[in-house]
Amino acid sequence: MTRTILVGVLVLLSSAALAQEPSPTVAVFPLGTGRLPSGFSKADTEALQRDFVKAARRAGALVPDTGSLEVAIKQLKRTDCDREDACLQGLAQKAETLYALYGSVDYTLEGAVVATGRVVRDDGQVVSGPSTVSVPKSTDTFKDVARVALTRLLEQLRLKELPPSRPVAVSPPQPEHVGPPPS
Repeated sequence: MTRTILVGVLVLLSSAALAQEPSPTVAVFPLGTGRLPSGFSKADTEALQRDFVKAARRAGALVPDTGSLEVAIKQLKRTDCDREDACLQGLAQKAETLYALYGSVDYTLEGAVVATGRVVRDDGQVVSGPSTVSVPKSTDTFKDVARVALTRLLEQLRLKELPPSRPVAVSPPQPEHVGPPPS
């Protein structure tokens, strides 16, 4: 390949990368769990947490790597993100992301899986949710149905549509001077 063609290809690839819409940065708090079916182990819960983070990435969010998230969660020193927006605000700040996401799954007595969640910006503003998705009982495993419920929850929260940067505050226009011109 000639040098000119190689440079042209690199410019084209760089242009395509720049033309893509930027994605929002989202820290994912550890998945909350309510009731779980018997036999669902701690290892299964951890695997479901990893699947939740992967699903958030597939839904269009830029999620920090696992190590960075773990450090931010340790520094946060809070476990009340299921109910307190300030907890998610703090997580977004510690993880240096614009948003933080909380999600949980619960297994109902009827065998359905219910996923709930919300997204909070680093200034404390709830920007999406709270939302709830219920997936009825199925012949599939709890883990598979929970994955479906969490994916639908993330679709409902519209992660990809979140602005990748904080909206800029615009001051109202100043009124023009009314009356005779100054002399």
